[in-house]
Amino acid sequence: LCLCGIVGNLLNIVILTHHGFAKTTNILLTSLSVSDLVFSFTQSMGRLWSVVDRFDRNLASTINSVYVVYIRAWNQAALMVTIYQVMVIALERLLAVCVPLQVSRIVTPLRMKSLIASVYLVLTALVVPCHLMYSIEWVSHRNNVTVAIFHPTQFYIDNSVAINFYVAAVLSNVRSSVPLTTVSVCSLVILIRLSTSSKHLDRMSSSSRHVSRRIREVKSVRMLLAVCFVPLVFVLLPTTTFEAFISFSPETDQLSCRFKIVVMYVSNLLYQVSSSSNFVIYVTMNAKFAKTYRELFRWNRKLSKP
Repeated sequence: LCLCGIVGNLLNIVILTHHGFAKTTNILLTSLSVSDLVFSFTQSMGRLWSVVDRFDRNLASTINSVYVVYIRAWNQAALMVTIYQVMVIALERLLAVCVPLQVSRIVTPLRMKSLIASVYLVLTALVVPCHLMYSIEWVSHRNNVTVAIFHPTQFYIDNSVAINFYVAAVLSNVRSSVPLTTVSVCSLVILIRLSTSSKHLDRMSSSSRHVSRRIREVKSVRMLLAVCFVPLVFVLLPTTTFEAFISFSPETDQLSCRFKIVVMYVSNLLYQVSSSSNFVIYVTMNAKFAKTYRELFRWNRKLSKP
């Protein structure tokens, strides 16, 4: 799945970049592909140790320690950036269906780029405490093998109560509850307006140029709604449910470590499914994207021929 996410999002970036950035939608989808690519890559680094562990346990321990100390916080930042960009897509589409005549004046390419840059900066800054929680210590094992072991930093030990509260209460709600509510409400309103528009178009003549343009707009909205729906189902709902259960269950202290690990693995699997799905959505629901992909594939095949 991580490999599919890396390859799929690389293709997304190539094709969307080829289409240019005149439209705010292209800017958003390209940026979304970048954050999904970073998430998929860092996620693969997080699972690399389990593969290496079958051959070399010491090396696997070192890889896992390096991931926990240096990479895991970036993985969480990429996930949050992806979630909030989906929220931006939902809000932008809500404006498009509610005030279609004013949306091009409100949402300009420059404003969209500024908003996306702000999302990256703010959410990356929010995970800074996670970078300060662990450090690496190199220890010598049997047979003169040096292994990296991660352990809590003195900063984390001194401020563990505050940092744990920040991660469990603040960061988790920023990652789950806020975007879940926003994306759900926006998607519901968009779905209602989309249903109304589709019924209205069915009663009109399809030969009209205006109707043809409206049909293309409806198809575009459907695709973006699918882009919002997948993270809503595979990321926001399970994340919020799992975190609420673990946080508010009366038997929280008695929950086994194994159960929490299973929840974490299931969550990571769902996150990766979401990050890997956009390429399929674009190819199946956007004729222009699919056409560019076929042309790119055909061009590569011609180059490979002697």
